Amino acid sequence: MSSIPQSSLHDVCVSIASSMLGLNVAKEILRQLAEKIRGPRLIGLVTESNIARYPACDLSIIIVATGGTEHILQGIANNSRSVALLYNNKYNSLPATIEFLAYYREQGREPLMVTGYRDIEHLVELVERLSRIYSAVCRLRKAKLGVIGGISDWLIYSRVGSEYLKPLMDLQLSYIDTEELIKAYNEAVVNASEINDILGRAHETLVTSEEVAKALRLYKALQALITRYNLDGFTIKCFDIIPRLKTTSCLALALFNTMLIPASCEGDIPLLISMALGEWITLKPVFMANIAEITSDSIVLAHCTSPIIGGYTLVTHFESGLGVSLRVDYRVGDKVTVYRLDNKVSTLRLGVGYIERHEWSENMCRSQVRVKLLGAEKILRESIGNHYALIIGDYMDDLVAAAKLLGASIDYFNVRA
Repeated sequence: MSSIPQSSLHDVCVSIASSMLGLNVAKEILRQLAEKIRGPRLIGLVTESNIARYPACDLSIIIVATGGTEHILQGIANNSRSVALLYNNKYNSLPATIEFLAYYREQGREPLMVTGYRDIEHLVELVERLSRIYSAVCRLRKAKLGVIGGISDWLIYSRVGSEYLKPLMDLQLSYIDTEELIKAYNEAVVNASEINDILGRAHETLVTSEEVAKALRLYKALQALITRYNLDGFTIKCFDIIPRLKTTSCLALALFNTMLIPASCEGDIPLLISMALGEWITLKPVFMANIAEITSDSIVLAHCTSPIIGGYTLVTHFESGLGVSLRVDYRVGDKVTVYRLDNKVSTLRLGVGYIERHEWSENMCRSQVRVKLLGAEKILRESIGNHYALIIGDYMDDLVAAAKLLGASIDYFNVRA
């Protein structure tokens, strides 16, 4: 497979593997699938009679319709960089999948995903989900990410050397001087309706409207740099601007991540890449946070830049007491995925937990989320950086599939909660 030029590969191919005895079942799946999926290339039925004509594909999503398809799966896999297997509990689909997996893993390969489907609606959902994961990774590989002002001095680990970005192919880091941001801030104009919108949606406001105006001017300045440099996301050395502008970038980062434009603070590039991956896969905002408290099976994540995923109070930035940040309410009981990439973009650590009740503390950053997370002590015992990303929902399988496409290894906290 590695001898096939990248230019000759189809991106995502969807095929239905069937024995000759099961063609009627497979044809019905194909008929229903053809009516519903849009985007990925639908190859159609693949049997022993036509497997030799299977095209070269970057990712093959294989629907295992029946048993007796092991050689077909083998043929598709041999002509694909990666495969995902979708099986059902009828027609000996699962036994064929299990037998093929033993062969595939013996070759030192691992499928992106192996999961069962219940019905055609679930099958369509899985195909679209895998296509979205693939598209997100492709977008990351070609992304242009800004580094505004550099990297905070205290991030002695959370830096990414150019040699480690090679697996991400064409990903670009554009370094932008703080002075350019200051100039854009001085040119930014904010109108009253924009200020009133932020104030009007808050449960409570503990800052002045003038402070909100300054924070929104910084948001507008960052927006101007995104447009100027055609950025897909950015990180900012945020503490450097506080003494100069007497405001913070907390509100701006919250707004960008709410809009699914990945934005990390402190110049943390590994976390920015992690956030981009999560937001583009799930189409949900990501919360970048410090690990502020830890036990063997729980953590408190805290930062001043939470996206607006619930009600919020407008407060000052924690360390400086200046600017505008958000104290965002997170719903107790929700499942969450906690994850991050290491500084070589070679290992993805992740786990699924759920939000517990937490008594807000004035001694932590403003948005605080307590998560029941089995194996949490690994964060301290085997540290790979102080910031972690949080997404509402269970997206473990999606992020694992993306990491495999990137060639990263997987490091689990523990089993799902």
